[in-house]
Amino acid sequence: MTLGLADPLRYIMFGVMNTGKANNSARVDRKERGVVAGLQLKNAISDILDFSKSKTGKIADGLKEVSNGIHSARNGSKIFDGVCKGVNFVAGKLINPILIVASCVRAWKADDKKSAAIRECGAMTFMLLGEYAYKKLFGLGGHSAGYKKIPQLVSAEAGLKTLIKNTKYLNKLPLGKFGVLLKALGFIATSCGMFAIGGHAGKAVADRTTAPKYNAKVNAQSNPEYTPKYKPITPPNPFQREYIA
Repeated sequence: MTLGLADPLRYIMFGVMNTGKANNSARVDRKERGVVAGLQLKNAISDILDFSKSKTGKIADGLKEVSNGIHSARNGSKIFDGVCKGVNFVAGKLINPILIVASCVRAWKADDKKSAAIRECGAMTFMLLGEYAYKKLFGLGGHSAGYKKIPQLVSAEAGLKTLIKNTKYLNKLPLGKFGVLLKALGFIATSCGMFAIGGHAGKAVADRTTAPKYNAKVNAQSNPEYTPKYKPITPPNPFQREYIA
């Protein structure tokens, strides 16, 4: 598995975002967001240490010393090694499940739990599918860049690079670092955008199914004379008196 610099960069950005959410007292999923933020920042550090192994320079040499120190400490202590393995497993496998748990917490603590569950389900489903597709397309998380198999996208990339080189001010940009930043920002935009789209799709479904029932129930409890727009359809009972011949 080969990692690019965009991988730790996206983890750092997401870690900072989730740290802000964990410190927001208005959120009901603060604990889960705090755990996710810690795991994402841990993944960023691990990816940076792995990335530095193939690089040279003072910074890379310093990171290699840190990595070698951690490796020596793990070899010298079975307990520390076990803790590292546990943290690595949780950080590598359980970030998305913890996000799903946070989504369930938000739904459970909502007033209209059924509508919130539908909305959260739509948001998480769209987000996870969007993230997976982006990783496969642009080569994040150890995946090979799938867009290179699509001639139209390869041509578009070549045209963009040519445009940048031939533009007076853009040709001074470090294309490699700029591309890494764009790839990381693109992943975050895809994740957040798909989450928002999925949430709106879930809300649209809820507004036509569970929300009218909940609103009718709440309004009936607060106002006995309220006439709900949603009226459940009940078939006539043939055993009632007026239906007996």
